[in-house]
Amino acid sequence: MLYSNLKIILNIVCYLFFIFIAFWCIVDLHLERFLRMHEPQFKALIIMLSVALGYLCASFFITLLYEIHDLFNQI
Repeated sequence: MLYSNLKIILNIVCYLFFIFIAFWCIVDLHLERFLRMHEPQFKALIIMLSVALGYLCASFFITLLYEIHDLFNQI
């Protein structure tokens, strides 16, 4: 029970952390110079790109952590 709760908390924290990092990186790229969009559309695009990239990175690292954990439990 405790392990599953920690797993859920780790997943949520990891997803939020990587979404924040992706948002921070995408905003720093200053894509508004290259894309001609209205400001609300551009902000929505940045948020969607941040969520997609953050989810992808977090999923990779969560899977990597669980695979390493399973590897050491089998030894």
